[in-house]
Amino acid sequence: MTLTFTSRSFAGFSLVEMLTVVSVIGILSAIGLPAISNIRESAKIGAAKRNAQEAASLSAIADAAGIAHVVPELAGGVEATLAILADGISSPSETGIPIELKLYLSDQEITAAAKFLKLRYLDSGIRMEYNNNPDS
Repeated sequence: MTLTFTSRSFAGFSLVEMLTVVSVIGILSAIGLPAISNIRESAKIGAAKRNAQEAASLSAIADAAGIAHVVPELAGGVEATLAILADGISSPSETGIPIELKLYLSDQEITAAAKFLKLRYLDSGIRMEYNNNPDS
């Protein structure tokens, strides 16, 4: 009686190959996650700067139309002014067509944009201006 053994060939991956692939994926994701986090943070800062520029422009338009809307620092400052603009302001104009101004921002966006705005006290009144460098 003779015993014959036939060898089977497996078409799958070995355990070592699978562990190598998993470890390489882990290393690549560990390298990539901080970069993605930095990109997200830069995008948030960019959006806050754009919102601040839009708010400063809207404030200048309201100021030119003679609409009092800027709140002094003691009463809430920039964030209170942004909240007023977010609620919307309106005023009759000389042409008879009402002026309506509204800034579409959430409370979180208002807080982020306020970091890039400052109040400037002049003899003619208070102005809200864009400040690209909030640390200064």
